[in-house]
Amino acid sequence: MKKLIPIAPFLFLILMSCEVTVVEEPIPLHDSRNFFVGYYDVEEYDKTSGSYSEYSFNIVKSARYPHTIFIRNFYGVGIEVVAEVSGYDIYIPEQDVDGFHIEGSGFIDGRELVLDYAVHDHLDSYSPTRYYEVVAWR
Repeated sequence: MKKLIPIAPFLFLILMSCEVTVVEEPIPLHDSRNFFVGYYDVEEYDKTSGSYSEYSFNIVKSARYPHTIFIRNFYGVGIEVVAEVSGYDIYIPEQDVDGFHIEGSGFIDGRELVLDYAVHDHLDSYSPTRYYEVVAWR
């Protein structure tokens, strides 16, 4: 114990000279895709024929791309489309999925998602491009 007493002041000086560095992690920006993710009950209005249909779809985030979501069971026919999110807005770029040519846009307001889009069925060459308005609720 007598040997530790002379060393104590040196240990104290060594500990006092240590520098503590605090690394702050950056605060992640809010992921606006979270506003869209979930299961929806859909009411679809066909502007071309004036008819309504109902179905459901699911929206999930892309693990690979930061602004991308996937809408599963889009158009009520079991297809998955890619969409881009910016804030409360959604953009469905032109794409061909399982014989359908699709494009559109929309927005989310709370639990309500509103979409306007066009669909052309490539498998039915006589079918005109159809225009839809969708209101979907979580």
